[in-house]
Amino acid sequence: MKMKAVAAIILMAGSSTRYGKNKNKNLEIINHKPVFLYSVEVFEQSKEVQEILLAVKKEEIEEVKAILNKRRNKVPIQIVEGGDTRQESVYHALLQTQANIVFVHDGARPAIKERYIKDLLKEMKDFKGANVAVKSKDTVKITDDKQIVLNTTYRANTWLSQTPQCFHRDILLEIHEKERRKS
Repeated sequence: MKMKAVAAIILMAGSSTRYGKNKNKNLEIINHKPVFLYSVEVFEQSKEVQEILLAVKKEEIEEVKAILNKRRNKVPIQIVEGGDTRQESVYHALLQTQANIVFVHDGARPAIKERYIKDLLKEMKDFKGANVAVKSKDTVKITDDKQIVLNTTYRANTWLSQTPQCFHRDILLEIHEKERRKS
């Protein structure tokens, strides 16, 4: 399959409640740079990515625009108003791109590597979706709603899913629209 267009959706509209600083962790400064820019830069360096969409909280759009206006963007970057949930933010961004392949990445995860992008795109030749994952070093328990252990995963077969995730846009959009119709 020839890939015509690839877009990266970077999510940064979350509430950062676990962060505990009453501030969006994507906008924290590390080494003189907002956290989300580390992810932007990696996607910009990829020869495969033609556009980046940032899903941003409405009240932070102007701040993000100001940050982007201070730099030379290497690919077009579009700011999309994020939703109340991660799912809504992804959906809003999907509606703003026509790319064949989309990455979905958390802006607060700055340790993305360019090889993840290359590896995931390679997998997209055979699959409709792929993501980065690491083997679990921990014992993982599955419980019911009352916290009663139902099962223990076999550590050798247990993986912890991370971002970026990569999908054929049309399939991911179809799944989102199907879920929206259920609501």
